[in-house]
Amino acid sequence: PGLFAALVPVASHFEVWRAAWAAERLRGTPVWAFHGVGDLCCPLEDVEDLVGRLGWCAKLTKYRDRRRDGESDAPSVHNSACTVAFVDYGPAVVRWLLRLPPRGNPA
Repeated sequence: PGLFAALVPVASHFEVWRAAWAAERLRGTPVWAFHGVGDLCCPLEDVEDLVGRLGWCAKLTKYRDRRRDGESDAPSVHNSACTVAFVDYGPAVVRWLLRLPPRGNPA
């Protein structure tokens, strides 16, 4: 907090018991989170909870069945998070980041 203009967590994972602690420290920091529905490694519900705690300055983009792997036609949210965030939404994320005022004290 105070160092970065914003955060763009992608398929983020954190200890659930630290959600209140994280929300307190990130309050007022713009956050645009990306997370896949059905992610087995990092539960979507945990990220939804944190984004909810952050309130007005945070938003969450959820996706499902984004990419198909080269081996089969099985839809997967796994390993698609970066593609969704930085390819599909990349231009919008960059525009959003560039509109934000700088924060902190530059050294």
